[in-house]
Amino acid sequence: MNVAVLPDFRRRRLGTALFRRLEAELAARAVLTGPAGGILCADGYTICPEGMRFLECLGFRETWRETPVMLDVAECDSSALPGLLASLEARGFRIRSLAELAGDPGRDRKLYELYDTAKRQVPTEEGYVWVRQDFDEWRMEQIEDPSTLLDAYLVALHGGDYVGLKEVGMLRDSGAIQCGLMAVLPPFQRLGLARAMQLLTVEYAKRMGCPSLKSCTATSNRPMLELYDRLGYRRLYEWAQYQRAVL
Repeated sequence: MNVAVLPDFRRRRLGTALFRRLEAELAARAVLTGPAGGILCADGYTICPEGMRFLECLGFRETWRETPVMLDVAECDSSALPGLLASLEARGFRIRSLAELAGDPGRDRKLYELYDTAKRQVPTEEGYVWVRQDFDEWRMEQIEDPSTLLDAYLVALHGGDYVGLKEVGMLRDSGAIQCGLMAVLPPFQRLGLARAMQLLTVEYAKRMGCPSLKSCTATSNRPMLELYDRLGYRRLYEWAQYQRAVL
């Protein structure tokens, strides 16, 4: 649930009245009742601190926080990429786009298994449990979606194994490049694969004439934030999820 009041009408307890009405409706309709009870979730943003205070006054507690990040690609130095790729290839690693892997008959199934494993390892909000998707449903969302950039969605390979990925798509409304999940399996972390995939995406954006890359990550994901900082990403406002038990 989210409560919003136009600026000219704030500080008149309208938000509190709306929330109390919601509570009454939930109770009257016996929503989210039972042995386990239920949880109300609400969003808070650091660009609207009064909204966060409002939720805290109503008994909500913060359970998760993430920050959108943005990179001006023209300001990113990607000169280290050729040497980094050469070093990785010398150790048996390759990075290819989904388009380049089209000839691999097991591509989609291997990527599906990697994606499922990665989703279980990344930090998530309290109470969230990743449920393994149906393969065909996942394929429709990940590969067949028109916003997915098949020539930019990257996969890191070690021999024939898929060991890392980086989702890359196009925002339909703005035409900006949006980077989603990026993950490398634990045995292959800290070898430069994540950095290489990031720099390859920067090079792709430069070729396409796209001035910026957008992404988002949990504020608790220190390794990812450190990588973003080294590449020159700017952190924007922070989004927090608040939770409270249904009373």
